[in-house]
Amino acid sequence: METTTRNRKGGVMGSSFQIVLTGIQFRQDRQGVRDNLAKLFKCEPERIEQLLASAPVAIKSRVSMEMALKYQQAIQKAGAECIVKACDE
Repeated sequence: METTTRNRKGGVMGSSFQIVLTGIQFRQDRQGVRDNLAKLFKCEPERIEQLLASAPVAIKSRVSMEMALKYQQAIQKAGAECIVKACDE
C-alpha cells in the first residue's frame, strides 16, 4: 500500500510546478495582452513588457499542479502563451 504525504494546502509534497511565460498568442494585440496580464498580476504594464521581452521566463514557481493549471488558464485567457513544467527539486 502506497501512502502520499500532503502539504497544508492539500497538494502532494514534493510535486511542485512552475509557470513559464512563452509569449503572446498568435494574432493578439501586444498592448492588450500586456494590459490584461498587468491586471491579472496586479503590476505595472512596464513590468509585463519586460517579462514578455525576456520570454521564455518563469513567472511563478513551486505551486501545485492545480494552481499551475489555474494560472495557465488565466494567462491564456489574457492572450498570452505559457507552459507548466515540473520544478527541479
